[in-house]
Amino acid sequence: MLSASISVFPREPLGEISPFLHGQGLEGAGEGASPGVWVGQESEIPHQNGVRLGVLQALKQLEPPVLRWSGAGDSYNWRDGIGAQRPTRVSNHHGGDSIESNAFGSHEFLELCRDVSAQPWIGANLSAAAPREIAQWAEYCNFAGGTTLSEERIGNGSEKPFDVRFWGLGNGSDGGGFSPETYAAQYRQFESVFPKFAAQNPFLIAVGPDGNDSKQSATWTRQLLQNFEKSRAPRFQGLDTRFTTRNSGAQFGTATEFSLDEYYGLLSESLKIGELIDGQREILNAFSIGREAKLILGAWGIEHPQNEERRGWQPGTLRDAICAAMTLDSLHHKAGKIWMANLSQSVHAGQSLLHTFGDVTVKTPTFHVFDLYKRHRGGQLLHADFESGEAGGLPRLSGSASLQNGVVTLSVVNSGAKSPVEATISLPGQKIEIVAAKELTGDGLAAQNTLENPDALAPGEITPSFDASADASSFTHTFAPASVTVFLIQLN
Repeated sequence: MLSASISVFPREPLGEISPFLHGQGLEGAGEGASPGVWVGQESEIPHQNGVRLGVLQALKQLEPPVLRWSGAGDSYNWRDGIGAQRPTRVSNHHGGDSIESNAFGSHEFLELCRDVSAQPWIGANLSAAAPREIAQWAEYCNFAGGTTLSEERIGNGSEKPFDVRFWGLGNGSDGGGFSPETYAAQYRQFESVFPKFAAQNPFLIAVGPDGNDSKQSATWTRQLLQNFEKSRAPRFQGLDTRFTTRNSGAQFGTATEFSLDEYYGLLSESLKIGELIDGQREILNAFSIGREAKLILGAWGIEHPQNEERRGWQPGTLRDAICAAMTLDSLHHKAGKIWMANLSQSVHAGQSLLHTFGDVTVKTPTFHVFDLYKRHRGGQLLHADFESGEAGGLPRLSGSASLQNGVVTLSVVNSGAKSPVEATISLPGQKIEIVAAKELTGDGLAAQNTLENPDALAPGEITPSFDASADASSFTHTFAPASVTVFLIQLN
């Protein structure tokens, strides 16, 4: 059996892991918002005020720190999604003609955020909306009362303002046909009329480049900031870039059929997200307007070949879960450079947390990774050494460690697809106690949770070998091939 060692140093904190690094996204694409989340008040599917009960319960369990919503597409008008009488529209932004009922609008999204304790992020489209239109949306959502718009919100059922803090001015700007110069001009227009009410501090996010082409994205961001620094500098709290692990051309097999080389290839491709973070943060730091701005990944995740029957839908496998875990660990290690990151979709589209089939909600393996990693949120990142050799050109064992309230959370990924690894985990100079330990693995890299077998891949409790009489600072554990393991370790 292969052997390895992991050393964690609780006395060497490296900075806070922002809870917002575990954010989620929700869009109208495919079946994401409807019927993925919204089934309506008259549905026979179990629901709470029209929101699918299975999805609501799963998101409550996960407690996403932020939920990003870009409306129903680039042509979305927020006024279509409020009130009792809502117009239906046709949209073909994501390919094909689809009818948008606007049943899932501002109130429905923001009430969902309240129910699952997530901070909302509203993405306003700059191509189809006028600056005053977005300013009025902010007033409708956030002003307490006494104006026509705030009283309209109250009349529509929300007496208290929604207090939306995060506002994205745009949605995929460079992919939406903007040059850095035109987007900077647009951003200035919208920012100049965007309200800042008493006792409120809106967090305005400029939507930056698609980060998959590092050279092109660097040029785009640099030119954007150069334009921002001309004349009056606009309010600018965050830069949103995107990173998609693209497999839409099946260069790494399909979602469920792939070779061992394609498995490792997809893992390697997903880890390029670290290069994007390093490059974009370096550019921000080079400009006075960018130094205080937060770097944000508005969307990340894997894009497999599209399902022809369910637009945007793709299976979620153990391979995807391994990618998600390694990505989260990478984000943790970059915590000093990046502040927020959102998996592109919560339901259905892309690498999502949840799939629905009729009245059944199925948790994907990626959901379980986020659930296992919850204890990292807000913790102090710790220095940790992994000595394990390589598998497929990648570190065989990798992970991250954090400390919070005297408990170390240690997440470990065994990327090796075939071999178990026996490792000694030590916390030098500490007396420790294992509070809990769980492992996610499955019968094959393409294993997935389905309608017929929704719990095929679910975390199971494990018991590491721990002999306190021999060494109170270490324990051993054998990591299964292709597995994600999380330990909670009490420091005594």
